[in-house]
Amino acid sequence: MYWKVLDLMLEVGSRERAPGTDRYFTQSLANRRESMTGILSRIREVSENEYQQREAAIQANDRIFLLTY
Repeated sequence: MYWKVLDLMLEVGSRERAPGTDRYFTQSLANRRESMTGILSRIREVSENEYQQREAAIQANDRIFLLTY
């Protein structure tokens, strides 16, 4: 979706655009970029949490192994 707006903006020459269209495109791109940034932040957060959980599990297994052998 983000790229579709950008492609449309580039396809329509600046002389062909109605007044206010540039503002619409700019705002639309900003909104989409903000949405994408939010999604990426959430993915990073989930990935970090999963990494921490896996790291804790590995450390727990290491402790069990060391105590057992």
